[in-house]
Amino acid sequence: MIGLFFYNFLKDLIDIQLIFIKVIRKVKKERVREKPREKIPVLKMWPDPREGIRCS
Repeated sequence: MIGLFFYNFLKDLIDIQLIFIKVIRKVKKERVREKPREKIPVLKMWPDPREGIRCS
């Protein structure tokens, strides 16, 4: 009985760790995606389509 309880407890701990690892990886990927966008000035140089319509 005690062995079974301990086994299930360890299994749950491992599952929780795996979930945490997945979440951390997702967060890291999102941060990596956000940073390059801020560093690219080319996108800011493109004129806003609405401004072009106003000029013409």
